[in-house]
Amino acid sequence: MTLLELTVVILVLLSLISILFIGARAWKRGSDRAICIIHIQSAQKGVRSYANLYGFGEYRDRVDCQWPVLALCCAYHFLSPSP
Repeated sequence: MTLLELTVVILVLLSLISILFIGARAWKRGSDRAICIIHIQSAQKGVRSYANLYGFGEYRDRVDCQWPVLALCCAYHFLSPSP
């Protein structure tokens, strides 16, 4: 093999490896996004469960249930690990 052929082979291998890293980064970003969506869903389920448990319906005054639900959301946000 000449030096030129060897250089071309190394460049092709480096370009394939860089494409692999770009794909892995996109996969990681997608998985992080899915984890965040799952955390948001579970926080929403917790807030709805709290509202149903303590009788905060949609026709009730919103001022009554604002602080307990807000405290629940804040506690979940600060206690849950996020990527």
